[in-house]
Amino acid sequence: MSVSIVTDSAASLPADLAACHDITVVPMSLTLGGISYRDGDLSLAELLSRLDEGVTTSAPSPGEVAKAVEESLGDDGVLVLTIAGTMSGTFHAAHVASSLVDGAVRVFDTETAAGAEGLVVLAAALVARDGGRLDEVEATAAHVRDRVRLVATTASTTSSAAGACPASRGGPGAASVSTPCSSSGGVTPGRSAPRSAGRRRSTA
Repeated sequence: MSVSIVTDSAASLPADLAACHDITVVPMSLTLGGISYRDGDLSLAELLSRLDEGVTTSAPSPGEVAKAVEESLGDDGVLVLTIAGTMSGTFHAAHVASSLVDGAVRVFDTETAAGAEGLVVLAAALVARDGGRLDEVEATAAHVRDRVRLVATTASTTSSAAGACPASRGGPGAASVSTPCSSSGGVTPGRSAPRSAGRRRSTA
């Protein structure tokens, strides 16, 4: 067994990349035109075509995070890496969830979002896959967190003023990340992580 990695969908990790690194992704919620969806239920094209209906995001519930942690938990523990606590209630939800689960569960604030968050998560996952202990995996996440930068731009301020646009799935509202499914494609301890650039609007 190795340390398990759990994150939220704001990390913008493609499903195949998350799967090959054994990363469990807890979806955030989107409200579009007054109807709630789980992040990923709508295609990016449909989401973008309906932005004028008004889009907001919300954190997963503590119960949803706790379920993901319980399903991932092994003898070596779980590290839950979240979108910045200043951007979303996900960090708080994960802390509550950790108190509901028996076992070694740590909650880590990546202090960023989108592709930059994804790079922190991938770095932690690589160390976990190589057999790193929970302390080592968390230390790697902290090391990379201090080195990534999320540069965000918006095409206009209209959506920012009206509501939030999800920082997920690599489209507008997200910094993109492209990393091969191999250790050579990730961020390794002792190396400066690449700076992540893309578009992001506020995430609730």
